Amino acid sequence: MTGAEWIEMGIFLLMSIVKFLITPSTMIARGWGFFETVLVTSSGAALGSFMFYHLGDLFFKWMQRKRKKPSRLFTWKNRKLARIKSSFGVKGLMLISGLISVPITAVLAARYFRSNTTLPYIIMGFFIWSVVLTSISMGFGHLISIFTE
Repeated sequence: MTGAEWIEMGIFLLMSIVKFLITPSTMIARGWGFFETVLVTSSGAALGSFMFYHLGDLFFKWMQRKRKKPSRLFTWKNRKLARIKSSFGVKGLMLISGLISVPITAVLAARYFRSNTTLPYIIMGFFIWSVVLTSISMGFGHLISIFTE
């Protein structure tokens, strides 16, 4: 690999943290292969998930210490969040993680699902989304090449 390819891979790695949904399509359009695309996008998502999960956790702990008055336990908002959380859980967040960004998914996980298994589930979800999005992108690439010949 040349230096330019390493730089491009680094850009795609960072891009998969911020814009995970479009990164596989962009990589396939630039000529990267299936396995390289899955490796780079899932690594970027894992790095971003790890970083934003722990930063979110620190932020929410800091906010908890800074809060003066105790929060009300049963507000309509808390009831709705509890219902959604108990209905879908971390696996539900894992299912929609590819549609929302890596930072939002990781911060939501840090806020509502503090567990030792949360981060691996989120990373696994992004890996699955990476395979799915890369497969769809490659399928569209082959379809477009058929019609343009």
